[in-house]
Amino acid sequence: MRHQLTFDARKEAQLCLDQAGGWIAFHRQKPMFVFATAEEKETYMTLLEAKVDDTKKRNQGNVKRWKQIMTFLKCLLKASKNEQDIRQWSKDDGRS
Repeated sequence: MRHQLTFDARKEAQLCLDQAGGWIAFHRQKPMFVFATAEEKETYMTLLEAKVDDTKKRNQGNVKRWKQIMTFLKCLLKASKNEQDIRQWSKDDGRS
């Protein structure tokens, strides 16, 4: 008996399929992931779960980094605006 899963177009899924010993076949004109044994299917699920978790961790790190960069840029923008205001006030004081 074959063990099947719905086709997953993600590159990570297809790499895990290859590592687990599965292949792609067509059932009613739709691609499916196919495994010879339940153990291979379980191996695939484990590998894919690990890859997804790893990707999420990397993305969370990137999001944290981008938030820090955006905060820094906002501070720079605010400082620049304050500097422009100070220059304008200096000019206004000089005219009086």
